[in-house]
Amino acid sequence: MKFKNIILKTLLTVSTIALVFGCKKPAIPEQADGKGSTIVRMPPGSGYKLTAIDLVTTSQTFGLVDVYRDAPGEDALNSTTKVVITEDPAVITAYNTARGTSYIPLPPTTFTPDASNPKSGNDYSLTFGPGEFYKQLKITVPNATALDPNKKYALGFKITSVDNNGKISASEKQVVVEVGIKNKWDGVYTVNGTMVDLTASTITGYYPLTFELRTTGSNTLAVFDKSQGTQTHLILSGGGASQYGTFGLNITIDPATNKVTGIVNSFGQPSANGRSAALDPTGVNAYDPATKTFRIKYFLLQPGTTVRTTFDETWVFSGVR
Repeated sequence: MKFKNIILKTLLTVSTIALVFGCKKPAIPEQADGKGSTIVRMPPGSGYKLTAIDLVTTSQTFGLVDVYRDAPGEDALNSTTKVVITEDPAVITAYNTARGTSYIPLPPTTFTPDASNPKSGNDYSLTFGPGEFYKQLKITVPNATALDPNKKYALGFKITSVDNNGKISASEKQVVVEVGIKNKWDGVYTVNGTMVDLTASTITGYYPLTFELRTTGSNTLAVFDKSQGTQTHLILSGGGASQYGTFGLNITIDPATNKVTGIVNSFGQPSANGRSAALDPTGVNAYDPATKTFRIKYFLLQPGTTVRTTFDETWVFSGVR
């Protein structure tokens, strides 16, 4: 009996300890690289971010840069931290040089800073209030149609100061933000349908496909095969994956009716080997905004106006690109 009482007391003691420590609020861990300091950073670590805006005349306000305050404890988190982020074209230049890209600065006349992050010269001010660990640097573009969708715009930013004994992240301190421009049809589409090559029965359709419709104007798009990253149309030749050389699609849409009014070969109309694209007038050839779906029939012409291949396809929107 005495032995049982000892066991019971031991179990009660362990349970009490578990309850006491189990209910204790976990401490916010210190930042190893800051040795207890607040760290301010701009992810991602790659130093690149894409932000897309609509190609419209109405004003758009959107976040460009995600800024995080990693506080070492509750006292630091419940204080105020002011951060200065500098817009610097040299950040874009360095990125282009390192990666072989060709971004150009977004023209300063085409946007204004948001009131939440006032700008003086090239410096934007962000203030983290008590309890805030995340902020966005925002701008407003009053009229995106003033921009050229054929150009690759970007803004380069770097953290230049943090007050209240804060520190700038060593690895996430600058970023290039690409400002992509897109019209209302821009996106990724799943493609199914039929294809008939009238010159070779061994050439057949390769479906499903994934197309990217990339904005080239307010009502024009370039069609890219997502798996290839090029303006090509995959086919099966003798049962193996292949493609028509120098044949890709650019389309034009009537914004009032969503009708596809034009289709041309992106490699030339005709291309060097005599290939052109043309709409098949028997098709629906339109976009349904309710289902975000294109139904389109078109021809590959070769040579001249001779129909070589017929396409009858449905393109269903699957997401933004």
